[in-house]
Amino acid sequence: MRKNDAFPGAHFIETFTAMDASGDIEEPGTYFIPIMCQHCGNPSCVPACPHSVLRKRSDGLVVMDSTDPCVQCAETPCLDACPYDAIEFDRKTHRAGKCDGCADLVDAGGVPECVPNCFLGAIAFGDMEDEASIVSQVVEQYGPAAFRLKPETGNDPSVRYLLTRRPWKDMEGLYSPAWEGPEGKR
Repeated sequence: MRKNDAFPGAHFIETFTAMDASGDIEEPGTYFIPIMCQHCGNPSCVPACPHSVLRKRSDGLVVMDSTDPCVQCAETPCLDACPYDAIEFDRKTHRAGKCDGCADLVDAGGVPECVPNCFLGAIAFGDMEDEASIVSQVVEQYGPAAFRLKPETGNDPSVRYLLTRRPWKDMEGLYSPAWEGPEGKR
């Protein structure tokens, strides 16, 4: 699946591995966390962009307009502002890219491509403000087991992660096979 003209090497959804050495064979401590744009209620990336390429829509999606102005940036302030490392940068074209929640599909009444293409059915999409939405109902059902990444940032991430039997590790100590070099990204 390749959507939104993602450039080669971009990981708009990157799956990280959380490993817990205390797990045993019957109850292994390893689980996987897909990290993408959190479509924050208070996104730090939007005001960080000096060219207003990033914007938050009224439906909550954080999208990128034309990335043509990105070539004017000597630095990458939007990448630096995102605490989730959800914005990618194409060094060849000097443009940024990120998950936009498949805004075009949502506008047409659909769901983001990741939802039907997740073969485990682990990704859902919906309106958290709509009590009839399956997403709203599931988050309500899970209560305190519906975690957010880095809530302390004040970004108010809209993505929830549901863990029922695993200790939540947030983003600390996660590993990704996509990282280059011995030090990794985080």
